[in-house]
Amino acid sequence: MNFKLPEVPWSQIARLTGDLPIFHLNQAPVIRPKILPEVIHPVIVVPGFLGSWPSAFAITGGKLDPVTGVYTNLIEALQRIGYVPGISLFPFPFDWRLGIEELGTRLGREIERIRQLSPLAAEKRSSVKVNYSKVDIVAHSMGGLVCRAYLQGEAYAHDVSRVALVATPNAGVVAAYYGYEGGETTYIGIPTEGAKSMIALMDARENKNLVSRAKLTYLSVRGQADYNMQQYLSEQTASVRDLLPVGRANYLYSQSEAGQEKPYPFGSPPGYPVNASLEKLNTPEQLARLDGVEEIYCFYSNSMTTRRRILVEDRYTQSSPLYQHGYPVNPQPAQNFGAGDTIVSEESARLELPLQKPGGQPWQVRVINQEVSSLLNTKLDHVQLVADPVPVRHLLTYLTYRAATPLTPDLWDGPSISQRKPNYAALFI
Repeated sequence: MNFKLPEVPWSQIARLTGDLPIFHLNQAPVIRPKILPEVIHPVIVVPGFLGSWPSAFAITGGKLDPVTGVYTNLIEALQRIGYVPGISLFPFPFDWRLGIEELGTRLGREIERIRQLSPLAAEKRSSVKVNYSKVDIVAHSMGGLVCRAYLQGEAYAHDVSRVALVATPNAGVVAAYYGYEGGETTYIGIPTEGAKSMIALMDARENKNLVSRAKLTYLSVRGQADYNMQQYLSEQTASVRDLLPVGRANYLYSQSEAGQEKPYPFGSPPGYPVNASLEKLNTPEQLARLDGVEEIYCFYSNSMTTRRRILVEDRYTQSSPLYQHGYPVNPQPAQNFGAGDTIVSEESARLELPLQKPGGQPWQVRVINQEVSSLLNTKLDHVQLVADPVPVRHLLTYLTYRAATPLTPDLWDGPSISQRKPNYAALFI
């Protein structure tokens, strides 16, 4: 071995910089910056729709998007600044076919499990003390609604300190209408054929018949899986309904021959599919339950063109279940698009609380809505907000309790999501 200590004592370096050394064989020691405070809460990373390979399917017990690596930078950066997997860092992959209320219940169980961990055991592996009385949560997209379902539910145990909602559709996603009524997933983040392949892989993992499992896997890899996507998304994927916009968004409309708008023109009353779960969460009484959290940050982008409304026509027939409440016109008028991140509009990504709680009491929770793309002077879409190194560093600055000292590339950097190559082998290993 050619490893040798540098001439300057590490004690002197640590005293001058506050940093701690990490030794690697056959190379110079690496300095790990002391970013975290002396005591931290563990952090849970909650992915979005299609953002995980659930434990019910994966041999390895579940992963955060192992194919495209959307959350790889976030996890690696958290570890770089001192969070330790299994000690103070906990991914929460889930079955994204379930509704947000069920997933919120499961998140609560995971938080309770983490709270039972031993602080003394943590001291052996963590450079900072871990306070398990509460957790911090970083939630992306639909994961934010899962988080809210727990925070605003009956089972909430006041065990969450701070929450970061990244690109969370607090008022729903207009593009979800295409999936729920028409079986089109392209507008909610994945090409429809790709979604079919992903579903086939999930079904293969769940199938006990080896021949059927092999067939489904083959069809998936070949891109030849075939599903009735409208039926699958509306009947077997409760989360798609939970992503629909709330009624106040008034997102469907038609036009008369004179060009006048007519909202909710088709289908049975109220004329659009209802997102009961999100409607419930956004009532004043349910919003008041957020006062059990110390801080909520909403990070979002308004730099990308995003669907806000849908012009529809009445083409419904009994022979087809597609678009019962109105068939989207293609192309859509330019005025139906606005600022957002390509999927979630700026209005939906913001969490606006009433001036006071229903009983007239002032709010205790601190809610901060932060438009990240302008702040960082870069265009960011729905995935880049949580995947690219620049916004990840900004997010970690918030998590370290040192908002006045932004993290810089010399402390941690990673590849952009566009530079990551899909790793399909991760689904099978």
